Amino acid sequence: MWQTILATLARPVPDVDAGEPDRRSAGQRRHDALLDAGQRLLRAGTLPDAGGTPATVLLTLTLDQVEARTGLVTTAHGGVISVPQALRIAAEADIVPVVAR
Repeated sequence: MWQTILATLARPVPDVDAGEPDRRSAGQRRHDALLDAGQRLLRAGTLPDAGGTPATVLLTLTLDQVEARTGLVTTAHGGVISVPQALRIAAEADIVPVVAR
C-alpha cells in the first residue's frame, strides 16, 4: 500500500516554469509525500474521533508573543515551532487557554 502511495506522491516533479529538474533528494521527496498523504487523510475527515477532537496540541506561548507574532513556541513534547506556525494551527482549533502562575 505504501509503495503505491509513495510511487505517486514522491516522484520527482520538475519545475516546468524554470525548466529545471526536481532538486529535492529522494529522502526529501518521500518526506514530502508522507506529509501530503497525511494532510489528504486529515482533510478527508474519515478518521475516527478521538474524544470529540481529531488531535490535542499543547503549545506554550505568552500573550506578548501572540501580539508581536514573533518568537518560538514550545510544544508539549519539547519541540519548538514559530509563533506564525502556532497561530496557523490555532486558526483551525478549538482553543482552551490555560493560565499558569
